[in-house]
Amino acid sequence: MEACLPECTAISTQRWSRWFSFKLLIIFAILGMCAPFSGLGADIYVAQTITGNGSGGDSSDCVSLAGLNTWTNVNVGDTVRLVGRLTNTLTVSRSGVTIQFERGANFSTPYGWYPA
Repeated sequence: MEACLPECTAISTQRWSRWFSFKLLIIFAILGMCAPFSGLGADIYVAQTITGNGSGGDSSDCVSLAGLNTWTNVNVGDTVRLVGRLTNTLTVSRSGVTIQFERGANFSTPYGWYPA
């Protein structure tokens, strides 16, 4: 068998380098497309009244429902997690936000539910 010349090794290395660079480019492109859907937004916990420190960071430190209705601290990609019994109106004024009822959360009105 004939030994590979240094030029042959250089060509082989260049091909591998291009192939590897192309694969990395594809991987980063896929990750970049998935980033907006990865749920990287904040979770904001909301109860009828402020609980704990009112930060909205977890179910024991909820923002009040009345305070949420200003939507100043809610961004696209965030998840608003409703906790407990809620009696006020929830006005959604931002798109791209997920609203989720935590276990046991519900809206209660004295006259029933009247969707707008």
